[in-house]
Amino acid sequence: MAIESDISLQKDYEKQILEAKLAAENAQKAEEMFLANMSHEIRTPLNAVVGMTSLLYTTNPSVEQKEYLDTLDHSAKFLIGLISNILDLSKIQAGKIDVKNESIDLAKLLQSIYITYKNRLRLKPVTLVLNNALEENARMVADPILLQQVLNNVLSNAEKFTDEGSIELNVNKQGEMLHFEIKDTGKGIKEEEQKDIFTKFKQLDAKSSKIKGTGLGLAITKRLVELMEGYVTVTSTYGQGTSFHIFLPFQTDHSEYIATPKREQNSNVVIPEAVKILVVEDNLINQKYISRLLEKNDIEFVMAENGHETLKKIHEDTYDFILMDIHLPDQNGYELTKAIRKTENPNSNSRIIALTASAMSDEKHLSFEAGMDDFLAKPFTPQDLFEKLFD
Repeated sequence: MAIESDISLQKDYEKQILEAKLAAENAQKAEEMFLANMSHEIRTPLNAVVGMTSLLYTTNPSVEQKEYLDTLDHSAKFLIGLISNILDLSKIQAGKIDVKNESIDLAKLLQSIYITYKNRLRLKPVTLVLNNALEENARMVADPILLQQVLNNVLSNAEKFTDEGSIELNVNKQGEMLHFEIKDTGKGIKEEEQKDIFTKFKQLDAKSSKIKGTGLGLAITKRLVELMEGYVTVTSTYGQGTSFHIFLPFQTDHSEYIATPKREQNSNVVIPEAVKILVVEDNLINQKYISRLLEKNDIEFVMAENGHETLKKIHEDTYDFILMDIHLPDQNGYELTKAIRKTENPNSNSRIIALTASAMSDEKHLSFEAGMDDFLAKPFTPQDLFEKLFD
């Protein structure tokens, strides 16, 4: 006895599914590569903008010039924020963001955010209110970076769309969840558009709005909240205001906590005497920025534009630090670092710091794997660089 059936259609269907899966995987890899390249190409000239702006602040500018510099500084930070948002979305989609649970002084974190936005709103007729209904010394276990990014994204959105009135950040506990409410008296969201509020690349009322953006902030917020096992909702009345409600699991930290004093952000780094630095950088604008920065602080340095020059100079003199660009025309920074570490030369133990326009975590891992001591992503300010070198 024999039973026969034609499974050609089933096999064709399985083949189509497999081809679609491969196409989707290739598309995601292509998207990640594009985002990494775009980040690098934008961050490189942006580093010069941020750097030169920082240097200009030190030249005793007039009131009018300082106003122009403030505009440049604000615009540069806006661009950095856009790039970071795009990279964050890419990392979330690729599953490359790990949630790190740490003990958080919640009141301190909220107060820090409150001060930041109070300063940002000082030129607007908008009152910022913080209502924290938790215990005075309440501590929770959560990811402090992700939590701060979520609150910043929503508060930044409220700031943009509120021209007058108030913005409230209300915090309370509801059962086993921590409830953050960001409430504003801004323009509000039309009822038919509320369903798209967390859709990526979707900016509501984009044609008539004077405020432009990528439509990524709230989409990233929703994904980050979900990564922290919470959820976010929105209620709004068009023309009256909007309230975002963020619910996160509240796990109280009962361990004994000893506060560690932190150095002030704007404290001056002491630059030691008789320091010599080898700067490996091929971009002419960034060469000028780093050169001016080191010259202004009386730091001796030598510039190398490519791998060939670098390998020659490490045998000619001894350097305390080597600032190593990753992407060079003839040889990448990883290969150069390995060559410096493995060959006999006066700099085999010199401190090597990666300077790169890529902010992808893979590149940071590769830098340490190659033998570098630290990592600094472009764009960076003079303070960022000196903290890496001398702090």
